[in-house]
Amino acid sequence: MPKITEIGTGITKQAKPTISVEVDGQEKFETELAKNLNYLEEMNKKFGNFGSESLEAKCVSQKILGAEKSKLEGENRHNDWPDHSQEWFAHKILFNIKETEDYIKIGNADEAASLAFRVGSLWATAVMKFSWEKDALFGQETRKGRARGGKARRKFYDRINSLLDKEPNLNANQIVKCFSSDYPGEDSRSVQRAATSILKERKDKLNNA
Repeated sequence: MPKITEIGTGITKQAKPTISVEVDGQEKFETELAKNLNYLEEMNKKFGNFGSESLEAKCVSQKILGAEKSKLEGENRHNDWPDHSQEWFAHKILFNIKETEDYIKIGNADEAASLAFRVGSLWATAVMKFSWEKDALFGQETRKGRARGGKARRKFYDRINSLLDKEPNLNANQIVKCFSSDYPGEDSRSVQRAATSILKERKDKLNNA
């Protein structure tokens, strides 16, 4: 059997069967290479090129739906499940694999190619969605939160620096009081942190001057 090798990086990293022969001697090399080629050739003979390429998607989809519901692969029943659920994707994948195989049998290359492309797209989307969606959405919200926090900090920094330019001897507590008076409703703890940070920066700048 072919050697399983990890290829790619990050979220596109995956395990792939590859023809890799690492033996001493030309005769043994040719023997091992022939075994690997024969295995891939047998897979293609048994399932066809499209069948062997789509085998993983088909098996996973059948497992998600179970034996009974997998029998419905020839019927367009994806509306039986919530849109973009695992079952929805599984049925659409099985349905389109069956459609592709039917067009291959009658020799309609254009329709078969179109549907095969759709199968690949559905499979790639499903794998990405159910492998990374939670992390991606969490990262998206975290990024938005940081952006909001960054804007708020810049607003505080500009106001506090403007205040200190006019009254350089104010301390952090006095700055918070000024903010409470001029900008009621602002979070006093956020203002306190920003004021403390700015005062430290100004002090360090004076010491290093």
